[in-house]
Amino acid sequence: MPGLLKEVIKICHEKDILVIFDEVQCSIGRSWKIICL
Repeated sequence: MPGLLKEVIKICHEKDILVIFDEVQCSIGRSWKIICL
């Protein structure tokens, strides 16, 4: 899926949609601690 993320961001910018990447979910699986609710 090369370029998919860039295309999604491009479409979001065209439609004035805020793009947020939350990496906390990735680390919760490894640490087994709730970092944020």
